[in-house]
Amino acid sequence: MKFGYRSAFFNAPVQVTLLSLNQGQNAATLSADPPPWILGCSIRIAGDNDVNRIETVAGRNLTFLRGFTGTNSSNLLCTIYSDCVAISSDVQAILEPVFRSHNRRMYPARDLEEFYHHWHRWWGWGGWWGFLLSDEVVISEDALYSSPIIQQGYEFMYYVERTRSGPVLLRITPRPSSVLNVTFQAKLRAERVTTAILDQTGGPDPNYQFTSLHPDEVESILLPIARWRFFTHPTLKNAESRVVVKSEYDEAMLTLKTGTTLESEVADNTATHI
Repeated sequence: MKFGYRSAFFNAPVQVTLLSLNQGQNAATLSADPPPWILGCSIRIAGDNDVNRIETVAGRNLTFLRGFTGTNSSNLLCTIYSDCVAISSDVQAILEPVFRSHNRRMYPARDLEEFYHHWHRWWGWGGWWGFLLSDEVVISEDALYSSPIIQQGYEFMYYVERTRSGPVLLRITPRPSSVLNVTFQAKLRAERVTTAILDQTGGPDPNYQFTSLHPDEVESILLPIARWRFFTHPTLKNAESRVVVKSEYDEAMLTLKTGTTLESEVADNTATHI
């Protein structure tokens, strides 16, 4: 494992048009190709009482988390908010600290319940300022940070969510009103060992270099097996060392049979393990 810094880019809200949508439906077709980043994002559909979420994107076809609560309509104007992005596939865990643009500290939600508790409050935050409860009110980051919601303990928060068959998603609240970056320290995944990096012809060691590990940190799982073969040779007299070598050999063989797992470490710093 190694650590590195990564960032996620969140776009400004974008308006799109749905060709038609009937009450209760949770799928619709856009009038034009959507931006590539909308998967998992919040969407406000004209005439809908709920803020919906985009669950799947297939070309211009979208599916939503909830059914449409408005009346049967066509050419519905919608606003998509970039409050969710797909994380790079080499990230195993997001570690503290996490910052959004303007050096605003973000805090991890303990669970999805806590995240949406803050999320729902931020969606209605305009009412605190005397504005109409409208999604089109665009306020600067400074105004958001000094809002009464912050004073009452509602933080800028994030939540890491793994989809069943898609990418790992990073959700943030409040929703961005303009483009911003979220920067974090990350625990990176090790590379997968496949036959593509091995020589199966009996030739020399291809000397594959793992980018996620320093060369001094790489130890072959086959080394304990080789040691055991060496120490059990009849000409070797140092039989006292065989007990230790045998235990390493048994552990290596068990690992080969059952596979290996990566367990998250308990540390003082807060980490969201994916």
